[in-house]
Amino acid sequence: MRRGGPVGERLARAVRRDGWPSRVSLGDFGLLALTALACWSLGCGPARYVSRESGPPPAPRATAEVYEEVPEQILEQAPRVAGIVHVVRRGETLWRISRAYGVALSTLVEANHLDDPNRIAVGQRLWIPGATREREMPRPAPGPDASPVDGQWVWPVEGPISSRFGAPRRHGPHTGIDILVPRGTAIRAARDGRVRFAGQRSGYGLLVVIDHDGDYSSWYGHGRKLLVRAGERVRKGDVIARSGATGNASAPHLHFELRRRGRPLDPVLFLPLS
Repeated sequence: MRRGGPVGERLARAVRRDGWPSRVSLGDFGLLALTALACWSLGCGPARYVSRESGPPPAPRATAEVYEEVPEQILEQAPRVAGIVHVVRRGETLWRISRAYGVALSTLVEANHLDDPNRIAVGQRLWIPGATREREMPRPAPGPDASPVDGQWVWPVEGPISSRFGAPRRHGPHTGIDILVPRGTAIRAARDGRVRFAGQRSGYGLLVVIDHDGDYSSWYGHGRKLLVRAGERVRKGDVIARSGATGNASAPHLHFELRRRGRPLDPVLFLPLS
């Protein structure tokens, strides 16, 4: 066996010519094993090894042979994230489906390329990322508030969201969303209800809190001027305040919260896509 080239080439030629492993020394075998282990960890393989004498080796056929044995439908699903297909039934909403599977509403919207989460049809097939089996839908709550995505909510102002729900803050996760608007912008009630509070509150500055059916409440903070009083009935879209930067605010914006029974919820899940 010639002592001239790399150990791997010499070993390969010896195996092809004389069989394995009578003509290979123990030292050569140990070095080859270490080289193969290092190459495996670095992601290189036989296809990358080029002999100086014979040129690039022919492309291996093993990959093609392996894929020929795999059913076509498996190959089609291989790049996808694990999940199942859910067929929409009568009475189901995207919100109820997201609750049943424990998947964020925004994830379902993105995975299924939905333009409007309020509009899904009976018989529509939805991809549920991460699900392993079909789930039973939760029963709707009594009254008109079975689903927050029901068209009963409107945006209180129009503007870009500068801080989203759950964003880390010094005193814990953000309990609402911040919407950038010019000073003095009209702030509108997001839904019909009764004003519970209108006044100054620590951190919020000038604040309006409106109670709604179904144990929901909406909060509007950092106002410049309040236009309603506690106890007043308001309709969806009524102007209740003007935006400002009172309280803990460095620039004019609206801090908007939605709560149910005191628990903060992500307002974006309730509001129509804009």
